[in-house]
Amino acid sequence: MTDTYELEKRIRMRGLTKSKVAKILGLTLYGFDLKCKNHNEFKASEISCLSDLLELSQEDIQKIFFLKQIVN
Repeated sequence: MTDTYELEKRIRMRGLTKSKVAKILGLTLYGFDLKCKNHNEFKASEISCLSDLLELSQEDIQKIFFLKQIVN
């Protein structure tokens, strides 16, 4: 599960827009938004590209893209 808030925060911190990031990934803005909002999953290649683009550490990648959902 993707931490949408954290991902969008990192995009803004790098001075990028979701539209620009989507284009870099070869996605439409709508397709990128679906992935950000957990309707579709990011591919490993997309996570790798985002990691480079946003200068994410391995810890950041875990926190943003592999958020564990708490089930009661």
